[in-house]
Amino acid sequence: MWYWVLVARYGEAAGRLAVGGWSGSVWWREISKIRDGEGAVGGWFWESIERRIGNGADTFFWTGPWLGGVPLSVRYKYLFDLSTHQSSSVAAMCELGLEEVGDMVPLKVLVLAWRLLRNRLPTKDNLATHNIIPQDAQFCVTGCGGLETAHHLFLSCPTFARYGGWFGHGLACPQLTRFCYKSILFSSFTLLAMETFIHQLLEKVKYHSLWWLKSHNVNLGFNTHMCWSSSLVWKSQLQVNYYSTSCPKAEEIIKQQVTELYHWHGDTAISWVRNLFHDCVVKSCDASLLLSTVRGVVVSEQTSGRSFGMRNFKYVNNIKTAVEKECPLTVSCADIVALSARDGIIMLGGPNIEMKTGRKDSKESYSTVVEEFIPNHNDSISLVLSRFQAVGVDVEATVALLGAHSVGRVHCMNLVHRLYPTVDPTLNPIHAAYLKRRCPTPYPDPKAVQYVRNDLKTPMIIDNNYYKNILQHKGLLTIDEELATDPITAPYVQKMAEDNDYFNEQFSRAVLLLSENNPLIGDDQGEIRKDCRYVNRK
Repeated sequence: MWYWVLVARYGEAAGRLAVGGWSGSVWWREISKIRDGEGAVGGWFWESIERRIGNGADTFFWTGPWLGGVPLSVRYKYLFDLSTHQSSSVAAMCELGLEEVGDMVPLKVLVLAWRLLRNRLPTKDNLATHNIIPQDAQFCVTGCGGLETAHHLFLSCPTFARYGGWFGHGLACPQLTRFCYKSILFSSFTLLAMETFIHQLLEKVKYHSLWWLKSHNVNLGFNTHMCWSSSLVWKSQLQVNYYSTSCPKAEEIIKQQVTELYHWHGDTAISWVRNLFHDCVVKSCDASLLLSTVRGVVVSEQTSGRSFGMRNFKYVNNIKTAVEKECPLTVSCADIVALSARDGIIMLGGPNIEMKTGRKDSKESYSTVVEEFIPNHNDSISLVLSRFQAVGVDVEATVALLGAHSVGRVHCMNLVHRLYPTVDPTLNPIHAAYLKRRCPTPYPDPKAVQYVRNDLKTPMIIDNNYYKNILQHKGLLTIDEELATDPITAPYVQKMAEDNDYFNEQFSRAVLLLSENNPLIGDDQGEIRKDCRYVNRK
């Protein structure tokens, strides 16, 4: 595939990339060998890749569902917004030509994708393999705690995932964006592996944008306090084991408290997960959710209609009290929210998530804007996706995050509109009959304990049963039904329903993305509250 990409860009034997002799490029010769079935890799390429012939004249490049049923305009919304050819076909995009691009980007940047695929980037893993750095110095430069491999940096590093969320908001050089998709398309065929290829293309766009921004001294101004390093990366001040020196037992104390509360009242674990969502999605992960109303001073976010059904806030302060006995005014309430969610997920049978800490607590409540950030259960899937995207959570991660609906319950107040006066036709009729037995009146008392469990099979386990249920039209909320049927999210729902390991992987990633939304981390930002319910007295 790369051979034909290079032919499309430079010609069969043009200039500096010509094949053959000592003057030919090493990487060009290797790609030629792959094309011809020679060398160590043999003929695997043409044996494994199926070609689909066509000129793309009848397929819209941005808006056509030619990649897994999801248009590129949806997957990469802000790249689409930058494009000046939003209505062009694939064939038209190919005919735009490559001449105007010239040598704007250095050759060393152009070959990034090839070096990535050949695992020849100078990652710490590779440097350690060649004994250039010590074996114990292989951890990711971003400080996330992962092993710095190419796969980690480009696909699974949570810090760069945050950068991906930033990139989606449109800060990129338009010329470079155009260059990337124009230099990669060619006229005669597409490949069965094109979806993966497009994903790699967007990574290439990101690298080009970084190079351009750095070379033009653009000030990025991140809210997350990330900064340039000599390795052209940012380093977040949130850290794994942030309290290892200042309060070494902090995380163990929190885990012990969460475990004891779970054995006394299992629903507390669900509360910790919901707390993380409600706190982090509103402006910042800063424990603003925990502030109680103080007449004339503070109106609690807990008074919002979006907080209906939330409980167990009092136990957060129990955890805080236990930590304060060990280390006064050291561990923030915001980190307690994050760590209790992590431990609650484990109690509920979910994945073990390596949560970063180092957040400060907000000095104010955001009660007046809660509904601008937290979606309603009746909101459209497009609105829900946009709300999550605004805090750096992509579509795939949003689908995974909604998997938290596999535990807990829904009050009849939030689902009777699907039962009365007539049953929502999208509901499974047998399940609808069960729901009407649980919620026998269209006007339930909001103070009464009238609810339905989200998952009847494993109601206290975070797993992929949620996706299996909504594919059978057994979702309780409107958003559950839309998640399973919308063309943007349905492919992810199907995959998560089929593969619980994949769900756990994406759920972990989603929780980390959410938990790192705009944390307060500077000395002049926030405080460490003594009591999670109140701002410290001056």
